[in-house]
Amino acid sequence: MSWRNIRKNYNMFNNLLIILNILISYLFLVTNRIRFRAIFELIMLPLLIMIYVWGSRARKLRAIRYFYTYSTVSLFLFFIGIGILLSKYNCANLGFIDTRELTFKTQNIVFISFLVPFLVKLPICPFHL
Repeated sequence: MSWRNIRKNYNMFNNLLIILNILISYLFLVTNRIRFRAIFELIMLPLLIMIYVWGSRARKLRAIRYFYTYSTVSLFLFFIGIGILLSKYNCANLGFIDTRELTFKTQNIVFISFLVPFLVKLPICPFHL
């Protein structure tokens, strides 16, 4: 992404950055896991627009495809963890795990199902391309 390309659509770029910052700020204010994941996925929209508008021609379609595929797979994994919590304990609140004792097996499954989606979004090898 070069500065010349950003200057052409400077207002759009700044608006996308502002929307992205608002979504990230709101992400850390929610207490419900389902709402947390919805905001987590909404962050993908401004990023996809930025990749599409300001990405290099040869790589932007491949980058969008990878970004979407990895996010979708991690979404299913996250919903498996939420499904386990909802089926066993009937609660999806973030403060819930602090008040209940989970079995060791349930802790491991839920931990992995919540950790992998974050590793996909963060630039950590081998989860991030």
